[in-house]
Amino acid sequence: MVENAERLREILSRLDQMTADIGTVRVGNSVAAKYDEIVQRAALVRQREALDAVVTLCETGHSAFAVCLLRPAYEELLWLEYLAKHKDVANDLLIKAVKHGIAESLEAQTDFIGRAAMQELGFSMRFVKVRLAADGAVVKALRELGAKLGWRQGADSPSVAYLAKQVGREKEYPYLYRATSRFVHFSPHELVRRAWGDPNEVKIGSSKFVGYWSAFALHWGLRIYVETFAACADLANFHGAGPNTHEELLALIEAYVPPVPIITREELEWPWSEAN
Repeated sequence: MVENAERLREILSRLDQMTADIGTVRVGNSVAAKYDEIVQRAALVRQREALDAVVTLCETGHSAFAVCLLRPAYEELLWLEYLAKHKDVANDLLIKAVKHGIAESLEAQTDFIGRAAMQELGFSMRFVKVRLAADGAVVKALRELGAKLGWRQGADSPSVAYLAKQVGREKEYPYLYRATSRFVHFSPHELVRRAWGDPNEVKIGSSKFVGYWSAFALHWGLRIYVETFAACADLANFHGAGPNTHEELLALIEAYVPPVPIITREELEWPWSEAN
Protein backbone atom coordinates (compact mmCIF):
# COMPACT_ATOMS: atom_id res chain seq x y z
CA MET A 1 0.00 0.00 0.00
CA VAL A 2 2.69 2.51 1.00
CA GLU A 3 4.86 1.35 -1.92
CA ASN A 4 1.99 2.03 -4.32
CA ALA A 5 1.51 5.47 -2.83
CA GLU A 6 5.20 6.25 -3.37
CA ARG A 7 4.96 5.17 -7.01
CA LEU A 8 1.89 7.33 -7.42
CA ARG A 9 3.83 10.33 -6.16
CA GLU A 10 6.46 9.66 -8.84
CA ILE A 11 3.83 9.79 -11.59
CA LEU A 12 2.24 12.88 -10.06
CA SER A 13 5.62 14.60 -10.03
CA ARG A 14 5.86 14.09 -13.79
CA LEU A 15 2.38 15.48 -14.29
CA ASP A 16 3.13 18.45 -12.05
CA GLN A 17 6.02 19.41 -14.31
CA MET A 18 3.63 19.59 -17.26
CA THR A 19 0.92 21.48 -15.39
CA ALA A 20 3.00 23.93 -13.38
CA ASP A 21 0.81 26.93 -14.19
CA ILE A 22 -2.52 25.12 -14.53
CA GLY A 23 -4.10 27.34 -11.88
CA THR A 24 -3.66 30.56 -13.86
CA VAL A 25 -6.15 31.81 -16.46
CA ARG A 26 -5.47 34.84 -18.61
CA VAL A 27 -8.97 36.16 -19.20
CA GLY A 28 -8.27 39.36 -21.15
CA ASN A 29 -11.36 41.54 -21.25
CA SER A 30 -13.99 38.84 -20.75
CA VAL A 31 -14.27 36.26 -17.99
CA ALA A 32 -17.43 34.92 -19.63
CA ALA A 33 -15.50 33.98 -22.76
CA LYS A 34 -13.11 31.92 -20.64
CA TYR A 35 -15.63 29.96 -18.55
CA ASP A 36 -14.86 26.72 -20.33
CA GLU A 37 -11.14 27.06 -19.66
CA ILE A 38 -11.71 28.16 -16.05
CA VAL A 39 -13.81 25.06 -15.39
CA GLN A 40 -11.26 22.77 -17.04
CA ARG A 41 -8.41 24.18 -15.00
CA ALA A 42 -10.45 24.19 -11.79
CA ALA A 43 -11.30 20.50 -12.29
CA LEU A 44 -7.63 19.63 -12.79
CA VAL A 45 -6.58 21.63 -9.73
CA ARG A 46 -9.31 20.04 -7.59
CA GLN A 47 -8.44 16.54 -8.77
CA ARG A 48 -4.75 17.14 -8.13
CA GLU A 49 -5.52 18.27 -4.59
CA ALA A 50 -7.80 15.26 -4.14
CA LEU A 51 -4.98 12.93 -5.20
CA ASP A 52 -2.81 14.32 -2.41
CA ALA A 53 -5.65 13.47 -0.03
CA VAL A 54 -6.02 9.99 -1.57
CA VAL A 55 -2.33 9.23 -1.06
CA THR A 56 -2.39 10.51 2.52
CA LEU A 57 -5.52 8.52 3.38
CA CYS A 58 -4.00 5.36 1.89
CA GLU A 59 -0.71 5.85 3.73
CA THR A 60 -2.52 6.30 7.05
CA GLY A 61 -4.83 3.30 6.71
CA HIS A 62 -8.01 5.23 5.83
CA SER A 63 -8.27 4.28 2.17
CA ALA A 64 -12.03 3.58 2.35
CA PHE A 65 -12.55 7.32 2.56
CA ALA A 66 -10.19 7.91 -0.36
CA VAL A 67 -12.62 6.08 -2.64
CA CYS A 68 -15.25 8.73 -1.85
CA LEU A 69 -13.17 11.24 -3.83
CA LEU A 70 -13.41 9.25 -7.08
CA ARG A 71 -17.08 9.91 -7.83
CA PRO A 72 -16.92 13.71 -8.33
CA ALA A 73 -13.66 13.39 -10.28
CA TYR A 74 -15.21 10.88 -12.68
CA GLU A 75 -18.26 13.07 -13.24
CA GLU A 76 -15.93 15.99 -13.98
CA LEU A 77 -14.18 13.84 -16.58
CA LEU A 78 -17.48 12.95 -18.27
CA TRP A 79 -18.63 16.55 -18.32
CA LEU A 80 -15.35 17.90 -19.70
CA GLU A 81 -15.26 15.28 -22.45
CA TYR A 82 -18.86 16.13 -23.29
CA LEU A 83 -18.22 19.88 -23.34
CA ALA A 84 -15.21 19.31 -25.60
CA LYS A 85 -17.65 17.90 -28.16
CA HIS A 86 -19.85 20.99 -27.89
CA LYS A 87 -17.40 23.88 -27.85
CA ASP A 88 -19.92 26.17 -29.52
CA VAL A 89 -22.20 26.16 -26.45
CA ALA A 90 -19.78 25.20 -23.65
CA ASN A 91 -19.26 28.70 -22.25
CA ASP A 92 -22.94 29.58 -22.34
CA LEU A 93 -23.97 26.27 -20.80
CA LEU A 94 -21.47 26.59 -17.95
CA ILE A 95 -22.39 30.19 -17.16
CA LYS A 96 -26.06 29.26 -16.93
CA ALA A 97 -25.28 26.14 -14.88
CA VAL A 98 -23.31 28.24 -12.37
CA LYS A 99 -26.15 30.78 -12.10
CA HIS A 100 -28.69 28.02 -11.59
CA GLY A 101 -26.52 26.33 -8.96
CA ILE A 102 -26.21 29.61 -7.04
CA ALA A 103 -29.98 30.09 -7.13
CA GLU A 104 -30.61 26.56 -5.87
CA SER A 105 -28.20 27.10 -2.97
CA LEU A 106 -29.75 30.46 -2.10
CA GLU A 107 -33.20 28.94 -2.02
CA ALA A 108 -32.14 25.94 0.06
CA GLN A 109 -30.26 28.13 2.56
CA THR A 110 -33.14 30.58 2.89
CA ASP A 111 -35.64 27.78 3.45
CA PHE A 112 -33.45 26.21 6.12
CA ILE A 113 -32.13 29.13 8.19
CA GLY A 114 -34.87 31.68 7.54
CA ARG A 115 -34.98 35.31 6.51
CA ALA A 116 -33.52 36.79 9.70
CA ALA A 117 -30.45 34.57 9.59
CA MET A 118 -29.99 35.31 5.90
CA GLN A 119 -30.10 39.02 6.67
CA GLU A 120 -27.38 38.55 9.29
CA LEU A 121 -25.23 36.85 6.63
CA GLY A 122 -25.62 39.86 4.36
CA PHE A 123 -28.38 38.51 2.11
CA SER A 124 -31.31 40.93 1.95
CA MET A 125 -34.64 39.38 1.00
CA ARG A 126 -34.80 41.75 -1.96
CA PHE A 127 -31.47 40.37 -3.22
CA VAL A 128 -32.61 36.77 -2.72
CA LYS A 129 -35.94 37.35 -4.46
CA VAL A 130 -34.29 39.04 -7.44
CA ARG A 131 -31.81 36.19 -7.87
CA LEU A 132 -34.48 33.52 -7.49
CA ALA A 133 -36.80 35.30 -9.92
CA ALA A 134 -34.00 35.51 -12.49
CA ASP A 135 -33.45 31.76 -12.18
CA GLY A 136 -36.65 31.08 -14.10
CA ALA A 137 -35.14 32.54 -17.26
CA VAL A 138 -31.90 30.64 -16.66
CA VAL A 139 -33.72 27.31 -16.34
CA LYS A 140 -35.73 28.07 -19.47
CA ALA A 141 -32.52 28.78 -21.38
CA LEU A 142 -30.91 25.58 -20.08
CA ARG A 143 -33.91 23.56 -21.22
CA GLU A 144 -33.73 25.13 -24.66
CA LEU A 145 -30.04 24.30 -24.86
CA GLY A 146 -30.79 20.78 -23.70
CA ALA A 147 -33.44 20.33 -26.37
CA LYS A 148 -30.89 21.25 -29.04
CA LEU A 149 -28.32 18.88 -27.55
CA GLY A 150 -30.72 15.95 -27.21
CA TRP A 151 -31.27 15.85 -23.43
CA ARG A 152 -34.43 14.22 -22.15
CA GLN A 153 -37.51 16.37 -22.70
CA GLY A 154 -37.81 19.31 -20.29
CA ALA A 155 -34.48 18.60 -18.56
CA ASP A 156 -32.26 21.48 -17.44
CA SER A 157 -29.28 19.11 -17.19
CA PRO A 158 -28.44 15.70 -18.65
CA SER A 159 -28.10 12.54 -16.60
CA VAL A 160 -24.59 11.28 -15.91
CA ALA A 161 -25.48 8.04 -17.70
CA TYR A 162 -26.38 10.10 -20.79
CA LEU A 163 -23.05 11.93 -20.65
CA ALA A 164 -21.20 8.62 -20.36
CA LYS A 165 -22.93 7.29 -23.46
CA GLN A 166 -22.21 10.46 -25.40
CA VAL A 167 -18.46 10.23 -24.72
CA GLY A 168 -18.17 6.48 -25.30
CA ARG A 169 -17.95 5.39 -21.66
CA GLU A 170 -21.30 3.62 -21.41
CA LYS A 171 -19.69 0.37 -20.18
CA GLU A 172 -17.18 1.96 -17.84
CA TYR A 173 -19.69 4.26 -16.14
CA PRO A 174 -22.00 1.57 -14.64
CA TYR A 175 -18.92 -0.22 -13.30
CA LEU A 176 -17.54 2.85 -11.55
CA TYR A 177 -21.00 4.02 -10.52
CA ARG A 178 -21.59 0.72 -8.74
CA ALA A 179 -18.11 0.69 -7.24
CA THR A 180 -18.32 4.23 -5.82
CA SER A 181 -22.02 4.48 -4.93
CA ARG A 182 -21.65 2.26 -1.90
CA PHE A 183 -19.01 4.64 -0.49
CA VAL A 184 -21.24 7.72 -0.69
CA HIS A 185 -24.66 6.18 0.05
CA PHE A 186 -26.02 3.76 2.63
CA SER A 187 -24.82 0.29 1.65
CA PRO A 188 -25.26 -2.81 3.84
CA HIS A 189 -22.83 -4.64 1.55
CA GLU A 190 -20.09 -2.07 2.09
CA LEU A 191 -20.70 -2.04 5.85
CA VAL A 192 -20.44 -5.83 6.25
CA ARG A 193 -17.12 -5.80 4.43
CA ARG A 194 -15.86 -4.72 7.85
CA ALA A 195 -17.29 -7.83 9.52
CA TRP A 196 -15.01 -10.87 9.61
CA GLY A 197 -14.76 -13.95 11.74
CA ASP A 198 -16.72 -17.16 11.96
CA PRO A 199 -20.35 -18.11 12.67
CA ASN A 200 -19.68 -17.85 16.41
CA GLU A 201 -17.99 -14.46 16.58
CA VAL A 202 -17.57 -11.56 14.18
CA LYS A 203 -15.10 -8.70 14.60
CA ILE A 204 -15.87 -5.32 13.07
CA GLY A 205 -13.01 -3.29 11.60
CA SER A 206 -11.55 -1.92 8.39
CA SER A 207 -8.17 -3.63 8.34
CA LYS A 208 -9.27 -6.63 6.22
CA PHE A 209 -10.14 -4.52 3.16
CA VAL A 210 -7.75 -1.60 3.59
CA GLY A 211 -5.35 -2.90 0.94
CA TYR A 212 -8.17 -3.42 -1.55
CA TRP A 213 -9.59 0.08 -0.99
CA SER A 214 -6.10 1.56 -1.29
CA ALA A 215 -5.35 -0.13 -4.62
CA PHE A 216 -8.75 0.83 -6.02
CA ALA A 217 -8.50 4.49 -4.95
CA LEU A 218 -4.92 4.90 -6.14
CA HIS A 219 -5.51 3.32 -9.54
CA TRP A 220 -8.74 5.08 -10.40
CA GLY A 221 -7.81 8.39 -8.78
CA LEU A 222 -4.73 8.71 -10.93
CA ARG A 223 -6.33 7.23 -14.03
CA ILE A 224 -9.26 9.66 -13.90
CA TYR A 225 -6.85 12.56 -13.43
CA VAL A 226 -4.80 11.52 -16.46
CA GLU A 227 -7.96 11.05 -18.55
CA THR A 228 -9.17 14.50 -17.45
CA PHE A 229 -5.75 15.87 -18.38
CA ALA A 230 -6.27 14.39 -21.87
CA ALA A 231 -9.78 15.87 -22.10
CA CYS A 232 -8.26 19.32 -21.52
CA ALA A 233 -5.44 18.84 -24.02
CA ASP A 234 -6.34 22.00 -25.94
CA LEU A 235 -5.13 24.20 -23.07
CA ALA A 236 -2.13 26.13 -24.30
CA ASN A 237 0.38 25.68 -21.51
CA PHE A 238 0.88 21.98 -20.86
CA HIS A 239 4.65 21.75 -20.86
CA GLY A 240 6.33 18.73 -22.37
CA ALA A 241 3.11 16.88 -23.15
CA GLY A 242 3.78 14.99 -26.36
CA PRO A 243 1.28 13.13 -28.56
CA ASN A 244 1.81 9.88 -26.65
CA THR A 245 1.83 11.32 -23.12
CA HIS A 246 -1.67 10.08 -22.32
CA GLU A 247 -0.97 6.48 -23.35
CA GLU A 248 2.43 6.45 -21.62
CA LEU A 249 0.98 7.62 -18.32
CA LEU A 250 -1.88 5.12 -18.45
CA ALA A 251 0.65 2.35 -19.08
CA LEU A 252 2.61 3.47 -16.01
CA ILE A 253 -0.53 3.38 -13.90
CA GLU A 254 -1.35 -0.15 -15.07
CA ALA A 255 2.20 -1.25 -14.23
CA TYR A 256 2.60 0.49 -10.87
CA VAL A 257 -0.94 0.48 -9.49
CA PRO A 258 -2.97 -2.15 -11.38
CA PRO A 259 -6.77 -2.16 -11.01
CA VAL A 260 -8.61 -4.45 -8.63
CA PRO A 261 -12.11 -5.98 -9.00
CA ILE A 262 -15.08 -4.30 -7.32
CA ILE A 263 -16.08 -7.54 -5.62
CA THR A 264 -13.78 -10.26 -4.31
CA ARG A 265 -14.15 -14.02 -3.99
CA GLU A 266 -13.34 -13.82 -0.29
CA GLU A 267 -16.48 -11.86 0.55
CA LEU A 268 -18.58 -14.44 -1.30
CA GLU A 269 -17.16 -17.15 0.95
CA TRP A 270 -18.15 -15.62 4.28
CA PRO A 271 -19.66 -18.34 6.50
CA TRP A 272 -22.61 -16.00 7.15
CA SER A 273 -22.87 -14.39 3.69
CA GLU A 274 -25.99 -16.34 2.74
CA ALA A 275 -27.61 -16.30 6.17
CA ASN A 276 -31.41 -16.31 6.16
